Amino acid sequence: MRKMLLKLAFVVPLCFSACVIASRPSGGYYSAPTTPPPEPQYENPGQQYGRTWVRGRWNWNNGQYQWESGYWVDNRQGSYWNDGYWEQRGNEWYWVDGQWGSQPPTIVNDHSTPPPYQPPPQQYPQQQPGPVVVRPNPQPPPPQPPPPQPQPMGRPVIYTVNPAFGSGGTQVRIQGDFFSPEDYVSFGTVRLRTVSQSRTHFDVLIPMGLPAGQSYPLVVNSNRGQAASQQSFNITP
Repeated sequence: MRKMLLKLAFVVPLCFSACVIASRPSGGYYSAPTTPPPEPQYENPGQQYGRTWVRGRWNWNNGQYQWESGYWVDNRQGSYWNDGYWEQRGNEWYWVDGQWGSQPPTIVNDHSTPPPYQPPPQQYPQQQPGPVVVRPNPQPPPPQPPPPQPQPMGRPVIYTVNPAFGSGGTQVRIQGDFFSPEDYVSFGTVRLRTVSQSRTHFDVLIPMGLPAGQSYPLVVNSNRGQAASQQSFNITP
């Protein structure tokens, strides 16, 4: 009996030590080269009811950028899709994965890179009181080069409209590209109130009092042209 207990005392720790499984850490950042990604390719997936279009992106593979086409995902109740984007960190570029969130995105995730990190101005310690020293006037700083001019906006493009039907007071999200603050959305002859807007989205409200059964495409109007949704928005009771 004593020999049996000694054998169990030796075997049991070995079993527990053999059951420890190493896990590989995971995250949303993937290393990229020191050169920025190209401009995203144009995609026009149309519209699918109850689904959201995840736009394509550039992948870094075998020493070069390779384009990965977008795809459809099912909508999640009460959630909004935030597109991923490339981020510059120092001299390297990293891809930040898209994710579902409870609030509409407030940052434009259009695959273009956000501005690089600017360090805060250097703080100098205060000079201690001492003897008065006459110094010559400091030389003015050299002139700075002019800031880069923004790229001209193209004609607006609509990718998706979600939802595709609703009554008065319904908030509708239009996803696309080349939207500017001067643009607006119309439904037939009615101009819709804008809740939020960025280069890649419009959040608008359907006004009260529209008769049920009306059906028109949602149109983004700009001085660069118009973009109409492929599927009409239907007014429900």
